[in-house]
Amino acid sequence: MDGREGWSFNVNRGRKMSAPAPVSATADVTTLPLLTAKDCAALFRVPDIFTRAVQAGWLSPCASGGKVALYARADVDACVARIRSGELPPAKGK
Repeated sequence: MDGREGWSFNVNRGRKMSAPAPVSATADVTTLPLLTAKDCAALFRVPDIFTRAVQAGWLSPCASGGKVALYARADVDACVARIRSGELPPAKGK
């Protein structure tokens, strides 16, 4: 007996490691204070409506860096409430 019974060794033997899952795939977006554009589009259920809301100025990122823009949860909720009340952001060019 060499004392290693019951132990599991995680050794990467030349295999490619997989990247961790994105936050939106693992976290419940209803509890996050900041949302990515992908999370916002999922909350809006129609990505085009989210894009139109951003273009109309209804939503603006509170933080951005590189390719990622983060939107405040309170602003997104206010925009969703506005849409649920029957108002829609104008289409681009109208």
